[in-house]
Amino acid sequence: MFIYVSKLFQAFFRTSNALLAVLIIGLVLVWTKRWFNAGRILISLAVLFSVAITFLPIPDMLLKPLEEAIPRAELPLNVKGIITMGGVDPLLSYENKEAALWEDSECLFSAVSLARKYPEAKILFTGGSGSLLYREASEASAAWLFFKEEGIDESRCIWEYESRGTHEKAVNTYKLLKPSPNDLWILITSAFRMPRTMMVFKKAGWNVLPWPVNAQSRRIAYFEPNFDMSLYWLWTASKEWFGLLGYRLTGRVDEIFPSLNK
Repeated sequence: MFIYVSKLFQAFFRTSNALLAVLIIGLVLVWTKRWFNAGRILISLAVLFSVAITFLPIPDMLLKPLEEAIPRAELPLNVKGIITMGGVDPLLSYENKEAALWEDSECLFSAVSLARKYPEAKILFTGGSGSLLYREASEASAAWLFFKEEGIDESRCIWEYESRGTHEKAVNTYKLLKPSPNDLWILITSAFRMPRTMMVFKKAGWNVLPWPVNAQSRRIAYFEPNFDMSLYWLWTASKEWFGLLGYRLTGRVDEIFPSLNK
């Protein structure tokens, strides 16, 4: 149920969709006599909001605390394995029969790099289909194409095809492998997702070292206006903050933000 609520929330409250809805409502209202002023106010607020996120570092302010909460761990001499997720477009990969990468593909390339540093370590990729319609196109299937192209020995790889959210990924992979408390795994994900991902995996029982990648906050320069990029990262950061709140309220994590208790 949680995954369906999450998908519906993302569809209706995505920043661009919400902004478009406000503009449409405002435009409709200005064509009426009774609500003309209300429509004018809505359109003005939408324009002011667009200007603010374009010229002010608002996305950066939301992303930076997430990305700086958990730094990279010092790598030990040996690890049991490497856990990664994301980085691929499952539907395009399924249709084209080759790995199609997202902007967070650094998760995959970092996994390959660490796999070569630790030649005995297992590689665990977890991710099913996040789509409510195309369940056959899974992230793990797309990642299999990527690791094959990179020449990674398939015998080292473990695939988990069913999970659709971070909580399911942590719980399902723990049930699949039943790792010993002494088994040390490196956990790779985008830096802004690391606080929630780390807390979920630890609560599930994993002994993991954080390896955040794909940091974005320092790349967003408010003196170089870019509306579409600002809109995208504002939604990405906001979604993650809502995710932390939702995970805490539903008991998937024990605290809303790990750095608050440091």
